[in-house]
Amino acid sequence: MIRPASFAFTVFGWLLPFGLSIAVQDGVQLQNPDSRVQSYLEGQREKISQLEATIASKDAEVQERKKAFLELTMISDESALRVAGDLVHDDSLEIAQEAVAVLSNEIVLTSAQHMSTTEIGNSSSLTYSRKRFKAAIAALQAASVDARSQVRLPALKSLVRISDQDAIDSLRKAAIGSEISQPEAVRICAQAASNFGKACVMDFLNSGSLEGKTAAISVLGSMPSERSMIRNKIFLNSSAEPKLRSAAANVLSSYDPKFSSYAFSVIADPQLPTEVYASTLKGFAISTQADGKLDAAQWVTIKEALNHKIQAVEKTKLQSDSDDLKVLRGLQKSFLSAPPVQ
Repeated sequence: MIRPASFAFTVFGWLLPFGLSIAVQDGVQLQNPDSRVQSYLEGQREKISQLEATIASKDAEVQERKKAFLELTMISDESALRVAGDLVHDDSLEIAQEAVAVLSNEIVLTSAQHMSTTEIGNSSSLTYSRKRFKAAIAALQAASVDARSQVRLPALKSLVRISDQDAIDSLRKAAIGSEISQPEAVRICAQAASNFGKACVMDFLNSGSLEGKTAAISVLGSMPSERSMIRNKIFLNSSAEPKLRSAAANVLSSYDPKFSSYAFSVIADPQLPTEVYASTLKGFAISTQADGKLDAAQWVTIKEALNHKIQAVEKTKLQSDSDDLKVLRGLQKSFLSAPPVQ
């Protein structure tokens, strides 16, 4: 499967002995181009070597190694980045997790510079940042196949956010295998900065669990390009699962400025499931209020419609505390004092 060139990163020989400079794909040694930083690091060389020796020591206690690693991040983020790559498969789960956290932070710090235009891409500092970015990617890719889910999943999350397609595929598998909930997987995929992320969300809408589909609707309904699909195929589809239609009503009422123009026709359907009715009526009130059209007369009409619905349900339900009535009465209670607020 082909990836966009901007994200076509390959795992290269990352696991280097401590004390060496970070090597990148083109074989160039990674060194901060700022002479002031170089001078500072030269003065800290002995301290850095001591900390790296402690971190690498199999005889040192975990907390001592962790303390040394955190101190190293304060002295030299370049050294910490190199060492973090070595630590993602460390026998200590705590240290491996700390390494993934450092690598994930590196992605956040350098990703914006990595995606900068080629016009400013010739500067030595930007080249340095991009190499660091790629180095962090390689280390996270190594962490993303670790046998421990506490290491693997955080690495996958960071990689998905920068649209690493292998990570997106692995995240899907993790959700199917219940290592991670489908709603959480959807939320992570939604953060991916490419169409791969949207495709991932769409997969959950098409073949996910009810919870996964509901989460996907909440994401896709907020996107202008997918809003009509959520409206026509789910919200206006009387055959769709009520919980999905309810989720569609919630997101469309928040993001579709035309929601009030078609919502009332749905409310008028006498066969409309109660859950969908409640979400749609509340959404209609919210949408109308946002449009500045919720005057006193309109508000009275909405509350009267709800009262009539409650009366109709009461006539058909044997129990006065049925789930349908609980939903409607909860909405009625929220309507008592003032129009709903988003």
